Amino acid sequence: MKKILFVCNGNICRSPMAVCIFKNLMKKNKLKDAFVVHSAGINAKNNLSMNDSAIKALKTLNIPVLEHSSLRLEEKDILCADLVITMTTEQKEFLSNYKNVYSIKELVNGEDILDPFGEDFDFYLKVCEKLIESITKIFNNLVEKYDISC
Repeated sequence: MKKILFVCNGNICRSPMAVCIFKNLMKKNKLKDAFVVHSAGINAKNNLSMNDSAIKALKTLNIPVLEHSSLRLEEKDILCADLVITMTTEQKEFLSNYKNVYSIKELVNGEDILDPFGEDFDFYLKVCEKLIESITKIFNNLVEKYDISC
């Protein structure tokens, strides 16, 4: 079972949305036990709920919302993961000492996933749509790379 860790700043918007999206793909593809997926934040305060606008964006796009409690990123989290996926190049550079850290941008030849915190709902929705597009590509690539059967 491969361990995937999504990382953002506060662990209340992007990375928990990423987990919900990835786990939804696992469920849809009947790969419930193929991956262990978590999230954490570089500057997170522990035990905060997912942002209300992030929840609303997921629901609007028909992604099931999972229970979430924010977690501050620790070295053990990185070392225990097979793959650490950051939302931005800057976050990846911050964690550049670790060989298992990649930005979404480099994994999908796309763009950084900007922080929606404090922005209007439309911005959250756009971020969620970009996450769905990027994580779907990442998911499909991982299924192929690890030769996981659907």
